[in-house]
Amino acid sequence: MVEHGPGPVARMWRLTGGDLHDPAVADAFCAEVVPRLKPFPGYLGVLVLVDRAHRVLVGLNYWESAQAELGSRHFGASASHAMRGLSSSEFEGPWTWDVLGADFRGALAQESQMSEVGGLVLREDRCPVEDVAPAQLTRSAEAMASAAECTGTLALRGRELPELVVMSLWVGGAGAQAAADLPATAGACSTTVSGPAYDVVVHQPMAPPAG
Repeated sequence: MVEHGPGPVARMWRLTGGDLHDPAVADAFCAEVVPRLKPFPGYLGVLVLVDRAHRVLVGLNYWESAQAELGSRHFGASASHAMRGLSSSEFEGPWTWDVLGADFRGALAQESQMSEVGGLVLREDRCPVEDVAPAQLTRSAEAMASAAECTGTLALRGRELPELVVMSLWVGGAGAQAAADLPATAGACSTTVSGPAYDVVVHQPMAPPAG
């Protein structure tokens, strides 16, 4: 059995298809959903990315603890229902993860919204949790974050899925090449690298837990 730590928790979800190429969908998310997240106890931050060309919206909400994440689920369910109706998209998730490490630099080190940060590459390294130690995963995330073209990493451990993930964001064409050239996190990992097509919808970097 995988033991989960008391640290921050992330809830990840995806929308695919529908009208995600329409900027009005991202506008609606920023206007209707994001301001209603902040008052929730234990809220730490949010990252939402959109690839309009491929009609993919990826979102992560960060929470101080598993209890805080659980307390927000009723709002998450209503928000996802509203977004599906607005964009006619398919909803995937949500998946809940322990946050093992987070490092955002450059343009993503501060709050950003809509077109302020664009042309990002999303790389995902996924490993079975029994094959890779969390410490090895966080070391790999730190190595990625040291690359000049990398502007952010998240190291995650699944709560429901027996999986470890490093999500990393890279800048532009040079970032796409650097992300593709970097070896997999470990032999057991599968790696996917998008083109430089993701734009930030909204990013509120994870703040440290209160106290």
